[in-house]
Amino acid sequence: GWPSAAKRDAAATLLGRLAQASAFNRLRTVEQLGYIASAGLDSSGGVIGFTCLLQSATGKSPPELEERVEAWLAVFAQELRDLSDADLALKREGLATEILQRPASLRDVVSRDWHEISSGRRKFSHVATRAKQLRDVSREDLVRVLEAHVLPGAPQRRLFRSRVYSPDLAADAPADAAPAGGVVLRSLDELRAFKRGRDLWPPAKVWDEGAGPEAPAH
Repeated sequence: GWPSAAKRDAAATLLGRLAQASAFNRLRTVEQLGYIASAGLDSSGGVIGFTCLLQSATGKSPPELEERVEAWLAVFAQELRDLSDADLALKREGLATEILQRPASLRDVVSRDWHEISSGRRKFSHVATRAKQLRDVSREDLVRVLEAHVLPGAPQRRLFRSRVYSPDLAADAPADAAPAGGVVLRSLDELRAFKRGRDLWPPAKVWDEGAGPEAPAH
């Protein structure tokens, strides 16, 4: 396993940043699949996810676009393996420096620290810790995250696909079959019912490493 969750998350953070440029270049510039083509890291409720977004008017169906995204992932994996030491060091340092920048507004402060407050962790040193861990991320760390969580067939990959059709095409949208071990949700009511059947996340109260509310914040 990873020596620490912080090391794993730092590798995922840098992976997300590298994916932004790669996805834009491949999916928008080269393949011209849509005006909007982006990829990167997302976090919700303390859960980190790798996302890719395509908005296309090419006439390709969502399943066809998803195939191109999967193909891009293979290209991205090779780009990581071929990344030179000098380029990796430059990208590591650039992201670490960006993370350590002083927040420009109260909104930036909330965006950066709210999870520490809402989860009860109160580890406000997380910014400095993440920047330090980023500077130690290796090429092997990046590939490890990708192969374990993101690439097709990855052992820890959990996939969520959202297909949104334009109003003039929605009536002709095919009825998607549920994948093996998966579920298809076609309405807000189905989505709400699905969420009600899931375990609560995040848990009502989470204290890091057993620390209670009396533990000092840092």
